[in-house]
Amino acid sequence: MHGVDPEDADLVAVQGFLATILPALAAIEERHGPEVPPAGLFLPGPEQP
Repeated sequence: MHGVDPEDADLVAVQGFLATILPALAAIEERHGPEVPPAGLFLPGPEQP
């Protein structure tokens, strides 16, 4: 079987990244609310088909 065999240092790095980014994303969502679409989502205006 082939695949990725991460080492403990890799997993610690990912945990550190997630520990940093997830609270920041939660804060952005709290600030703007769920009604604000993601920045990369294209929502055509009423004048566009």
